[in-house]
Amino acid sequence: MDSFLVSNLKSLIIFGHLSGLAFGVGGAWILDLYILRKMYKYPITKENIQIIKFVSKVVSVGLVILWLSGLSFLVFYIFFQPELLLNHKIWAKLTIVIILSINGYYLHQYVIPVIVNNKNKVLINTISLKQANIITLVGCVSCITWPTAMFLGVFKSLNFSFSVTEILSFYLAALICALGAAFALKSYLVEKEMDLRIKKLNKHLLESKQRQALLQQDIKSLIKLLKPL
Repeated sequence: MDSFLVSNLKSLIIFGHLSGLAFGVGGAWILDLYILRKMYKYPITKENIQIIKFVSKVVSVGLVILWLSGLSFLVFYIFFQPELLLNHKIWAKLTIVIILSINGYYLHQYVIPVIVNNKNKVLINTISLKQANIITLVGCVSCITWPTAMFLGVFKSLNFSFSVTEILSFYLAALICALGAAFALKSYLVEKEMDLRIKKLNKHLLESKQRQALLQQDIKSLIKLLKPL
C-alpha cells in the first residue's frame, strides 16, 4: 500500500483514539465530581439524574471509540508495523482499557441505579456504608484509570522503555494512593454527617425534655387551681 495512504490511515486511527480519550477523560471527571458534590450536599433531583445519565453515556461512547481505535491499531500494526507489537506499552494500555470496561459495567449496573432509587434524597443520608464504599471505589478507579489511558496514549517516550509489569505497577501504586485518599475523605464526611445527626438528635431530645418539664409545671399548676380552698 502507498506510504501516503498508510500514514493517513494511521493518523485517522490516532484521531479516533484521542477523541475516545477526550470523551472518556472529560466525561469521567465531570461525572465523578458531580456525583461527589451531590452525594454529600444536596438532594438528587430529576435534572441531576438526567445529567448523570447523559454524561455516563458520553463516557461509554468514549470507551467504545477507545476499543475500536485500539483494535484498529493492533490490526494496523499486524499488517504494516509488526515490530511495534513488541511494545509493552500497548499491552499495558489494553489491560487499562479492560479495567475501564469492568468499572463502566459497575457504574451502569450499580452506581447509577442507586442514585436513581434515591431521588429527592441526599445520598449520604440514605445509602448504606457498603453502597457508599462501592460508589467511592468506582469513582476513584474511573478518576485514575482514564487519565492513565490518556497518559499512555500521548507519551511516545514510554515506547519500549518499560515492561508491562512496570507500567501496571506504577498505575497500581497511583490507584492505591488515590483510593486511600478517597476513602479517608469519605470516612471524614460520613463521620461529619454522623456528628451532625447526633447533634440534631441531642437538640431534639433537649427540646423534648424542656417541653415535658413545662408540661409538668402546667399540670402541677392546674392541680393546685383545682384543689378545694
